[in-house]
Amino acid sequence: MPHLVLIRHAAPVVTLGMDANDWPLSAEGRAGAAAFAENLAAYQPSHVVSSVEPKAAETAGIIAARLGVPVETVPGLHEHDRHGMGLLGREGFEAAVARFFASPTELVLGGETAHEANERFWQAVTGIIARADAERDILVVTHGTVLSLFAARAAGADPLALWRSLRLPDAVTFSLPELRLVPLRAEGRAG
Repeated sequence: MPHLVLIRHAAPVVTLGMDANDWPLSAEGRAGAAAFAENLAAYQPSHVVSSVEPKAAETAGIIAARLGVPVETVPGLHEHDRHGMGLLGREGFEAAVARFFASPTELVLGGETAHEANERFWQAVTGIIARADAERDILVVTHGTVLSLFAARAAGADPLALWRSLRLPDAVTFSLPELRLVPLRAEGRAG
């Protein structure tokens, strides 16, 4: 049975004055992505799909190199729009994300509501699934809030609880075609 594996990117370099959408991976993030790629060795994708954001594309490149497959960037897989937002600090950001999930039709964080981000991301992922070889696993490197929104919509997951549990990097796995949450095939998760 094939799987959809949504992968949260590895740790970026947090840079004051630069939009989070433009952050590259840190040295720790590159090492974390390489270690996490070992957890994905059991999957058989034809390629790795990535958000266009640098931290996701770099994570995807590292994973794809380990699996010996190419990378494809796909529009619509990016994190919810946070352009122009300054750093809120950890507590402020977590409180804003909690409001984001709790009020999906209100603009409470960045330039896109949770509902808008969810619709955009859902269309991108379901389009990838529709075009994919039905016998192959699909690996998509993306971002925490949109990944959590997708899991809530597809499988009834609590988006805030899931978001809080995700590490950098981490993955959420669904069976295809029914989009049922299943455990990651590999032994454990990267920490």
